[in-house]
Amino acid sequence: MALLDTLRRTLDLHDLLRPGQSVMAAVSGGPDSLSLLHALHLLQGELQISSLFAAHLDHGLRGAESAAEAAFVAAFCAERGIPCAIETLGEDVLAQASSSGLQAAARDARYDFLHRAAAQMRADRIATAHTQDDQVETILMRILRGSGLAGLRGIPYQRGDIIRPLRDVTRAEVEAYCAEHNLNPRRDPSNADSRHYLRNRMRLELLPELEANYAPGVRAALLRLSRTAALDDDYLQSQTAEALDGVQTSVTDKHILLDREKLTKLAPALQRRALRMALARLRESSQDIQEEHIANFLAAASHSEVASYSIVTPRPPCHLILRGDIIDLSVPNVVIPTVELASLTTPGTCVFDKNGWTIESQLTSEQNDADYIEILDADCVDLASLHVRAWLMGDRIAPFSLGGKTKKLSDLFTDAKIPQEQRGAIPIVADSQGPLWVVGLRIAERARTTETTTRFLRLSARRAPE
Repeated sequence: MALLDTLRRTLDLHDLLRPGQSVMAAVSGGPDSLSLLHALHLLQGELQISSLFAAHLDHGLRGAESAAEAAFVAAFCAERGIPCAIETLGEDVLAQASSSGLQAAARDARYDFLHRAAAQMRADRIATAHTQDDQVETILMRILRGSGLAGLRGIPYQRGDIIRPLRDVTRAEVEAYCAEHNLNPRRDPSNADSRHYLRNRMRLELLPELEANYAPGVRAALLRLSRTAALDDDYLQSQTAEALDGVQTSVTDKHILLDREKLTKLAPALQRRALRMALARLRESSQDIQEEHIANFLAAASHSEVASYSIVTPRPPCHLILRGDIIDLSVPNVVIPTVELASLTTPGTCVFDKNGWTIESQLTSEQNDADYIEILDADCVDLASLHVRAWLMGDRIAPFSLGGKTKKLSDLFTDAKIPQEQRGAIPIVADSQGPLWVVGLRIAERARTTETTTRFLRLSARRAPE
């Protein structure tokens, strides 16, 4: 029984589960998760699992089919006396996600549900059914995206209270286990859609092509790469922690100050990692911090003539500000609702849900023709990081009228006689360098059009009627 033997070994080798702990298994109803739940139930006494639970999230993406899967999971658990939490997403939860971002939005919703369900059930561990095949696909995807060592580690055996007991089990072993135990898992037809989903395309097309015509042992090679990357990454992380201690001048739960000169004298690899590690300590994660933004910030910090520079990380937000000899990292004091930081693609639109604002971005040759339309120099804007949010304490802008001098947005609002309680409802269009347009008030001089402008960025804002 290869699956059970591998599961036992993985739990023991990586200390994923200790006697007396309770476990909640995330169960979609597919082969992987159904095998995981069945195996944990079978081994509950041997592993000394105090309580075993299950959790299923119905994303509602496939109508009656999704509902049938939820009913199947509920029945499977009921037959075995396993308490099961089932939740159905509201139609609006995934409605705002683009087709390319749908999987990420669904994943975030799933993990949010799992953590809530585990807290309600008082489960010590959340077990997900990622397999060795998932690990191989993840590593290959990250190679194609140019990931660093941390990304090449792939899927961790454990992250916080989440464990992955099947990570060394192959998909073929899962199918064999299902057949051996007469399990009848549900099959998600979207797993065969290689047109819309990159992971499916890699699993169904790229990996078989590599195995057949380039490297028959590509799966084993990718797993070796992951193990080597993990060893190297562990060493560099230990060196980074030591280096970060040497450049920090002040540390609190919500605020870290770094010495600019000391940071920029570190080896380039340690500079990037130290900045990421500091941000991770404030945000409790380094996920969604784009490498391009880190590189741009460090490039600015390395040039002595650059006196100031700033970026705001995606949710959870964190300010990263270059100010003279100091690099200031902080968690904003203001609470920013989820709708107040939205990516703005070009061309594209996004909704800023304060007073019903919709912001549109497109390349154009038109001139400004309204109060809520601005034309900027597209080559002076970091289009990849363009987003819309509420203003943050410390935000500054260099309006055209001030000849390059910056001004606090709070002062800008005061001059415009905008009450405190209304300021959070004004959309701020910003990129990795900070605010570009305070809607209805000012644009940043760095992006204004000139006689040499060749590409024009048209930003428009409209507010829903009251």
